[in-house]
Amino acid sequence: MSNSTKHIEIGELVEPTPESGFILRSGCGYYLDAVCVSLSPLVLVSWDAHMLWSATIKTEYFRSKGRVAASVMRRCKKRLSTNTAVSEPGPVPSTSPSLPITQEPRPGSL
Repeated sequence: MSNSTKHIEIGELVEPTPESGFILRSGCGYYLDAVCVSLSPLVLVSWDAHMLWSATIKTEYFRSKGRVAASVMRRCKKRLSTNTAVSEPGPVPSTSPSLPITQEPRPGSL
């Protein structure tokens, strides 16, 4: 990891770096970003708390987009502690959709 790459922290919204070529895939689509809920081991959870990534990710694959609201973090931490999708109502930002695999990734995301 280069010195110019910021380390990610718990509670941050992260996205894959263009250099990593990594895609946050789910069974039927992919996510543009996710919430960091643990660093050791590294665990990311989708905004809606339906997806969780851990075994296939490394910190150097991601960069921070900023911190998430406390309500989003609570929902994501609940997903981590129960290891099941959370169905709590709550706003899911339109900037972090789950996209169907049939939709092309944005330019530079591969």
